[in-house]
Amino acid sequence: MGSHWYNCKVIGIIFDEKLNFIPHIEFVTSKALKLASLYRFTDIKDFRALRSNVLTCVLHTIEYCSSIWSMACETNLSKLHKVQNFFILIVQHRVPNLQHKSNVDILNSFDLKNVDTRKKTKLLKISL
Repeated sequence: MGSHWYNCKVIGIIFDEKLNFIPHIEFVTSKALKLASLYRFTDIKDFRALRSNVLTCVLHTIEYCSSIWSMACETNLSKLHKVQNFFILIVQHRVPNLQHKSNVDILNSFDLKNVDTRKKTKLLKISL
């Protein structure tokens, strides 16, 4: 009889047999997309309120314990870009003066970095 490994959730991180964190990244992406989709149904047009909500809800969900699972394959981590792009679409429709801005400009206006830059920054902080 062979031993079977099942996904194990510890302190909110889903560990899998190969430690590629695919189940965790899929869970986090799904949860963050659901949280971000709530903004489609609200009438938040105030820039500061929207930024505050996104930082406390969506980004916290994406980045919780990311120093542990951020070493996953880029193919898997690219799923987090869905959340970032979805958020940008919502912002373009909610904040009139950002409708014709690029993705980078929108992230900069929220004082946010893209997923890859945040990952590299966190890894540098850990290695210091």
